[in-house]
Amino acid sequence: MRLRLLLLAVLAGVAAGVVLSTVLQEPSEYERRVLELVDEAREAIRSVRGLSVPSGVDVHVVTREWVVETWGKPSASGEEAEAEEAVYKLLLLVGEDFNITELKLKWTGMFVAASLGGDLYVVREYFDPGSSEAFEVVVHELMHVVQGEFFKVPEVESYDERCAISALVEGDAGFTARLCARRGEPAEAVAVEVKASWPEVEGDEDAVIELYMFPYRFGEAFVAELYKAGGWTLVNEAYRRLPVSAEQVMHPGKYLSGEEPAVVSESTWSLGWPVVKRDRMGEYFILVLLLRWLPEEEARAAAEGWGGDLLVLYSVSGGYAVSWDVEWDTPADAVEFYAAFNDVCSRAGGRLIDVGVWAIRGRYVAVRLCGTRVSILAAPELPAQWRRSGLLPGYIGAALHIEA
Repeated sequence: MRLRLLLLAVLAGVAAGVVLSTVLQEPSEYERRVLELVDEAREAIRSVRGLSVPSGVDVHVVTREWVVETWGKPSASGEEAEAEEAVYKLLLLVGEDFNITELKLKWTGMFVAASLGGDLYVVREYFDPGSSEAFEVVVHELMHVVQGEFFKVPEVESYDERCAISALVEGDAGFTARLCARRGEPAEAVAVEVKASWPEVEGDEDAVIELYMFPYRFGEAFVAELYKAGGWTLVNEAYRRLPVSAEQVMHPGKYLSGEEPAVVSESTWSLGWPVVKRDRMGEYFILVLLLRWLPEEEARAAAEGWGGDLLVLYSVSGGYAVSWDVEWDTPADAVEFYAAFNDVCSRAGGRLIDVGVWAIRGRYVAVRLCGTRVSILAAPELPAQWRRSGLLPGYIGAALHIEA
């Protein structure tokens, strides 16, 4: 496993201008060493990647506090963050005490370096220009500047597709940085060494951090596979034929063969609640969710065979509810996930009140299996029409007092 200290994020929504008076003025010796690395990285990228870093890249030395205040706080709260937290809690990824704002600020505070608006930012507390990793960090960040110049990446709606595109972007930067640091070695031989690293989940914070880590755990291995299959030509082509799912990144053969996720139809739960958002979560989200509660081997097996999904978040009773329809490649895959998610409900402290229906954390979680589809509903109440329509045979009613 090769996880460097480098932690970055897509800084969407950050104001284009920066107030330079908030930037800490560091000793000139430190700045000089950073600029030397930038010059070295420019030449290495041109030589290895065949692309030129645009002129006019400014280097800003900033503090961790500045990063958290300027980049972290604007994105750490608000409706989008609230909805994200609700999905995690409803699907049992995190506990009821989890706070997404605190986690996002912590994540932002881990940045070593970043690029934004064609400029390079290094965090004084964490970035040591004399370290063995410094050169690769600078190459990685300058590659993001290059990507912004040569490749146009569209905004997409689903979480799963954003994961896939971020993996290409971060993977290209990481693989290029690796090759630049090992100039003189055959690129094909280096590519063979690159392997994905699997998530490790031991608690609520780990689970969400691992969701953010997807591009860094799988992106470089994905790009290395593209390079082995077709060199930089195929890597460049990937920006025109973007990966569309985390599954394609985790299993590059699916990208190369053009296998795309199934379009999953709207849920048949017949809810009638106001919709907050629709999303596709993908194989990696399922993997991390299962790893939160199950042994690694069992979680990985149950996550494979994903075919597509549709998540809908609703506003209900002053809170939220979620329906999640997950399509699987085969009925056997669906059965495996159905059993795994019921196991998650049990391990999370749920009380089984009917077949596939759990009372847990002051709400209901219902899990339904039909052919190759598993449908999940988590809500503070179960609609009364379910009993009348036979959606939950034998269900004892929606007016239960939840004790679990």
